[in-house]
Amino acid sequence: MFILFSESNPNMPDLRDIIKNLYISIALIAILYVIGTIFYHKVEGWSYLDCIYFITTTLSTVGYGDFYPTNDISRIFTIFIILIGVSIFLSLVYSIAAYRERTVDQQIMNRLSILRNLTALHGVRHEDKKKPRFLQSLGNKLGEI
Repeated sequence: MFILFSESNPNMPDLRDIIKNLYISIALIAILYVIGTIFYHKVEGWSYLDCIYFITTTLSTVGYGDFYPTNDISRIFTIFIILIGVSIFLSLVYSIAAYRERTVDQQIMNRLSILRNLTALHGVRHEDKKKPRFLQSLGNKLGEI
């Protein structure tokens, strides 16, 4: 259903695909909320807030039990809401985690790499004639070597 991996790099999803999956998941959950709210309001006679509350507790698998379907058609509909909604909700959580991994975690890893290089440089003595490659590349970039 969703594009989980990019064709160019099979080990890591492409950021565009992750964002696309994120939007699709949000749209599907919104559609599920609208359909569920209208259904429970018409069939069960609950207020709109109660319908949204019930759908939220159901999709998050909390299920307090203060609201529950009272007739067979509502129970059947709730079964489909649970099966479809929990799957979409988990897809949304996966998309958020994948987006975070591709953006925030990558920035953190880049910063840690810089800190490791700087820590390694701190241990270099000035008497050493051989400079580390990191220093040489840094010097070349700055025009100092």
